Amino acid sequence: MRSLPGSFRKAFTLTELMVVTAIISLFIHRRMPESAVFGMSPTHLFVPFVLFATWRAIDGALKGNITQHRRWVAGLFFGALVINGVNNIFYLPGITHNVFFGP
Repeated sequence: MRSLPGSFRKAFTLTELMVVTAIISLFIHRRMPESAVFGMSPTHLFVPFVLFATWRAIDGALKGNITQHRRWVAGLFFGALVINGVNNIFYLPGITHNVFFGP
């Protein structure tokens, strides 16, 4: 197997961590244990998006469709990291909100 360039290795690791984190988050139900949707919180809505966007980004890269790859990676960054982060910090009560604004 040939060695991977540095940027590819970093992108692969980031993608791998995002997918693993999305899957693991499905097993965390402490935030809303009485939720009507099996204890899922609004953050769990991003799990299908992360998995789908990751698949589309990898599909675009493997097929050589760089435009598709760039758009899905940008969507993955803003949708899964930025929007979800802002949602957790400012709108959902919990640990992340309490770190910034106190209990």
